[in-house]
Amino acid sequence: MRQILLFIIGIAFFNLGLAQSKSDQSFFSKNNFSYVNAPYLLISKTEISNGQYLKFINWVYQKKGLDTYKKVLPDTTIWRTRFSYNEPFVEYYFRHPAYADFPVVGISWYKAQAYCQWMANRLMESSEFKTSNFAKIAVRLPSEKEWMKAARGGLPETAVYPWPGNSIRMNNCQKKDQGKIMLNIAIADHLLSSVDGSFSNGGFITTPVESYWPNQIGLYNICGNVSEWIEEKNKAKGGSWMSNAYNARINISAESYADSAASSGVGFRPVMEIISYKNPPIKKAADITSKWIDGQVKFIEDSLYAALSETTNYFYDQYLLETRQFKDSIQYNNWKKFTRYYYYNQYGQHKLFDNYPVVNITYEAAQHFCAWLTQKYHQDPNRKFKEVVFKLPNESEWEYMASTGKEGMNTYPWGGPYYRNNRGCYLANFCPLEEDYLYRDSLGDHYYRYPNGDSTISRIADGTEFATPINSYFPNNFGLFNCSGNVAEMIEQKGVSKGGSWNSSQYYIQIRARETYENPDANLGFRFVMQIKKKW
Repeated sequence: MRQILLFIIGIAFFNLGLAQSKSDQSFFSKNNFSYVNAPYLLISKTEISNGQYLKFINWVYQKKGLDTYKKVLPDTTIWRTRFSYNEPFVEYYFRHPAYADFPVVGISWYKAQAYCQWMANRLMESSEFKTSNFAKIAVRLPSEKEWMKAARGGLPETAVYPWPGNSIRMNNCQKKDQGKIMLNIAIADHLLSSVDGSFSNGGFITTPVESYWPNQIGLYNICGNVSEWIEEKNKAKGGSWMSNAYNARINISAESYADSAASSGVGFRPVMEIISYKNPPIKKAADITSKWIDGQVKFIEDSLYAALSETTNYFYDQYLLETRQFKDSIQYNNWKKFTRYYYYNQYGQHKLFDNYPVVNITYEAAQHFCAWLTQKYHQDPNRKFKEVVFKLPNESEWEYMASTGKEGMNTYPWGGPYYRNNRGCYLANFCPLEEDYLYRDSLGDHYYRYPNGDSTISRIADGTEFATPINSYFPNNFGLFNCSGNVAEMIEQKGVSKGGSWNSSQYYIQIRARETYENPDANLGFRFVMQIKKKW
C-alpha cells in the first residue's frame, strides 16, 4: 500500500507542476541530494565524508585564516577514548586518502552548523544553481521530525528501520544476500559467525558513506555507521557503529550530548530547503471571455451551473490584476501556523501555484470576485446567456452538486460510505485518522493514539500534505473535482464551509458535514455557481 502511495506521490509532483527543470535536477544530482517526499525539502544521500569536510576546512584556512581554521577542525583525539592512547586513527582517519569516503567524526554540533552554512553559500555560487530556477536555498541540520521522515523514506510512521520489517538482516531478497546484516552497528561476534563470513556486518569502525543498501529514497546509512546531529541542539539520531540494534531504530529518542561534544560515533547529514524561486514573469491580465467562463462550469439542474473546481490562484489573480482591489489580496502569512517552510509563502504568487485553489482570502473577497465575474460575463456581446449571476452556493445547492443529485444517499461525492477505493488508496486530499493509530482500551472504548498526539503526520497519507491542484483525484458524476477535501469551500452563509480540507478528518469531508471559520485561512477557498436569470 505504501509503495503504491510512494508511486502516486512521485507522479503527483510531476503532474502538479512541481517537477524541476533539467538544470534543477542537475543541481540536485551533482550535489547528492534527494527529496524527502516534499517539493521544498531535500536531504543528503550520504553522511558528510572526510573528503567533503576537508574541502570546507581548506576553504576556511584560505579565506578566514588560521584562528578560524582551528575552530572548525575535527577533534581526532576522540579515537583515544575508544582505543589505545597511541591509536593510529588519531593521525590517519581524517586526512589519509584511504578514509576520504568515510564519514567525518569528531565534529561538534556547532561545527556541523558551520559546515552547513558554508555549503549553502558555495552551492548558491555554483553554475548549476545560477542556471536553476532557485533564488535562495538554506542548508542546515534536519529537525528530528524531518530526519525521521527521511529515514522512513515513505514507509509508515511505525517503521522500525529504513526498510520494511523489524529485522536487521536481509530477507525477501536474492539468495546470495539472504541473512546479511543491513547496517553498521555493534553486534556480538557469535551472531556474525558463518562458514564463509557472509553474515558479517563488514565494519570494524565506520564504513564508507555509500556502504550497505539505501532506503527507498536513496539514503545510505541513515541508521548505523555514525549517529547524525539534528537541528535540536546537541542531539543525534540513528545510532552508530558502537550502538546496538535497538538504539539504531528510527523512533528511538535522540541521543543527547554536552555542549561542543565530539565523538567517534557522531557525524552529520544536512538537509537543503528551497527558500524561494526566481521571480516569475510579471503577471498580465488575460482575456477572460464568456466562452472561456462557460468552459469552467458544468450544468447541474434547471438554471444552475457549478464550477468544475475550486477557484484557482490564476483565476483569482485575473480579478486582482483587472480591478486592483488590493484589500482583497491574498494573505500569505497565514501559512506560518501550518508550516515552517518558506516555500509556502509563495503560494498564490509564483506561477508554480497557478493551478492550485486560492486560499487566505476573506468571505467578502470571494463575494467581490463573483460580482466581478458577473460583470465580466455580461460585457461579452457573444455570451451564451443573456443574464446570469455568479455567486457562492447556498448549503442545499452545494450538497446537491456534491452528491450529484442524490442528497441523503451519498456520504461522499464519489458515492458510498467509503473514503478509500478497493485498492486501499484515499479518494480525496484530507488528513485521515488512520487505522494504524486506532486503539481500544480495556473498557472497549475506541480512540486514536498518535505519537505525541500529533495527528498531522497523516496529512501525507493520501499523497500530498497541503493543498493540491484543482483537478487532482477523481471528479464526481457531475464532473466536479474535490468537492470533498483539498480546501474547504465557503458558501453563501458567512462563517460556514463545506467539504473539508487537507487539514480535515474523514468526518468533515462528508457531504452533510460542515465546518466554521472566522478569518481567512490556508485551508479555506471557494467554488462559485452560475445561475441563469435570462436566456436569449
